Amino acid sequence: MVRTVSMAATLIAVAGWLVISYWPAAAAALPTVAFGPGLPVFRLLAATLAITAAIQIWLVFATVAPLSRPADAAQAATLRQFNLRVGAEAVLTAAPLLITLALAVLIAFSVQ
Repeated sequence: MVRTVSMAATLIAVAGWLVISYWPAAAAALPTVAFGPGLPVFRLLAATLAITAAIQIWLVFATVAPLSRPADAAQAATLRQFNLRVGAEAVLTAAPLLITLALAVLIAFSVQ
């Protein structure tokens, strides 16, 4: 029940934000984020990218470790049942990291 209510509240909030942000009179009243020349924007972006990359690398290791060394016979049987391959799972888990890094490189070169 709580999950349903929180999902509905989130959907209503997002829909409301979208409607208000595209409504001309309300869009003019919304706050604007701007960085002046004195603020270290690229340092902030680099720190955010580093934190994101660290989390995604941790996710890759957290995915690969249990797959390569099952804890018990039941987990090994589950891995065999679903035919999970460590390499494929590692690549699919690392894909968001690669996409994030590619987008960061594209943005960095397009800004210059």
